Amino acid sequence: MEENSKKIETETEAAIKPYLRKSYLWGIIGFLGCFIFIIILNYFKFLNINILQHILYSLIFGYISWSTFFGIWIFEIWIIKIIKRLSKNYAKILSILKKTFIYYILRLFIGTIIGSLGGGLHNYLSRKKVLKVHQFVVNELLCITTSNPDAKKLFWNGLINLTGRGTSAVNVAIENFENAIKLDPNFAEAYYYLGYAYWRKSEFDKAIEKFRKATNLDPYFIEAYVRIGDMYHYKGELEKAIEEHTKVIKLYPNQWQTWEAYASRGYIYLMKKKYYEALKDYTQVIKLYMKDYDNYRHNFYYEALHTTRGYIYLLFSKWEKARTDFEKTIEFNKKYSEAYILLGIYYWKAKNNKEKALEYFEIGFQNRFQDFEALYDFEKGFKKEFADFGLQPSGLNLAYGYFIKDLNQTPEFKNLIEKYKKINL
Repeated sequence: MEENSKKIETETEAAIKPYLRKSYLWGIIGFLGCFIFIIILNYFKFLNINILQHILYSLIFGYISWSTFFGIWIFEIWIIKIIKRLSKNYAKILSILKKTFIYYILRLFIGTIIGSLGGGLHNYLSRKKVLKVHQFVVNELLCITTSNPDAKKLFWNGLINLTGRGTSAVNVAIENFENAIKLDPNFAEAYYYLGYAYWRKSEFDKAIEKFRKATNLDPYFIEAYVRIGDMYHYKGELEKAIEEHTKVIKLYPNQWQTWEAYASRGYIYLMKKKYYEALKDYTQVIKLYMKDYDNYRHNFYYEALHTTRGYIYLLFSKWEKARTDFEKTIEFNKKYSEAYILLGIYYWKAKNNKEKALEYFEIGFQNRFQDFEALYDFEKGFKKEFADFGLQPSGLNLAYGYFIKDLNQTPEFKNLIEKYKKINL
């Protein structure tokens, strides 16, 4: 019986292989077909989309094609296995079945459903991976303090829901954390993530209350202290934010986690045009951050920190220090467009080398720089319309026009702008 079962499995796999190949083929065909169709629509002015949107739509269509045929492939497995289990004449039954119209309708319908479920399963597994990382971070860095297994289970359920999107997932997470706290009122991490959940809902006062409770329960909970300052920043109460971040820095000046407090405070100083204070904070951030750089490599923070500090050096005309920071960023990420733009500014202001400056500006544009308005914004520091918060993986909200008031009026510069605006936007 076991031998017969293995034989059926082998025959099934052999029968299904062509469908597997077809699913990949149809994914490619779906992508190329959509890509060409959009080119035609663009040509006749029925659509007007950039190349990134073009590729994105094509990938989505290709994924739908692949998932549908992947679902059909699974459906074929089921049908063949069922028929083989029911009858020895499975080949004859299958050939008759494949001649009927209803079979193909059923195959397409069920295949699409299975394909969609496959996409959902992929998202679920991705969230599980996120949770595993989250568990590692919380266990290793925050050290869960509760010994109550039910509270711990509710806590992990809360984290799972926090990885989801939408208000409903956050509300479930809040319920999980609150129930965990009922079981263990001294569960500091549950208070922290409850605050985080309220932050997600933009309920900053409630978030502050929960983060504060976490610090009362655990005086060494540095991340919770930092989040309190961040919440005041979001509320627009910048002096209170500075006060809170300064508290953390005084309590734990040399802990590597304190780099976030220095970064947030430095960012506020830059907003308030207190450039000397901002420079000191960013220098300390980099010093602390590099202490555990190999284990905690948040790439975009590294890039943003050096690029922003280099910008401040430009404001103080410390040209070579600025150049060193920009080159460090490029050494780490050769596609970080803002660093090339700022190197172009360096060559224009420090070396008066127009040719070299334009060369670096073009490299920045080639690496998908999109903030062209900032090149004509003459503010020092952040752009006039700046309204964002935090260090960004791309787009630092800095104004560049202040440094290039003459260069940005030249025909060569304007030609570069016109050329790459069409490509990048």
